[in-house]
Amino acid sequence: MGGRWSRLSAPSKPAAQQADLRKLWQLLTRELTLPSHAEFAGATPGAGASDPDEPLLPWAVFQDLFSDEWNGPIVKRVFDVLDYTRRGAITADEFVVGLHPLTPAGRISDRLRFVFRCLDLDDSQSISREELLVWLRVCASSDAVREQMPFTPEQLEQARPIWHA
Repeated sequence: MGGRWSRLSAPSKPAAQQADLRKLWQLLTRELTLPSHAEFAGATPGAGASDPDEPLLPWAVFQDLFSDEWNGPIVKRVFDVLDYTRRGAITADEFVVGLHPLTPAGRISDRLRFVFRCLDLDDSQSISREELLVWLRVCASSDAVREQMPFTPEQLEQARPIWHA
């Protein structure tokens, strides 16, 4: 993947938001034994590494922290969006830069770009009917979201032929 969607803009001003995201990173990684750049098999020397001893959060650990039976595709896609170096693990910098748009200091354009990139499962720079259907299915499977949605997963599957009309 490349082009204009390959990386979100660097955070503007509010250092407080960045500091909060760094604290969240530290909280998430404090109790974990994580590989450093030097130890991680997928790491490319110098690829985004300001400190070779900086811990990396690999996909398997990220998945254990955030994934459950219904949100797996969402968690994987968010991880892929954050892992802009495509090494299979994210750094603290990738975490902070990637999630900054979702903070109050984030620009609307960067928030929209983040959401778009999450919806664009195949990195085609467009969102197909099938990709949207995947997300609707995942959302319809969530207890929290299901309570607010006007349709069930079964109704969504019954409506599938309409998407292909």
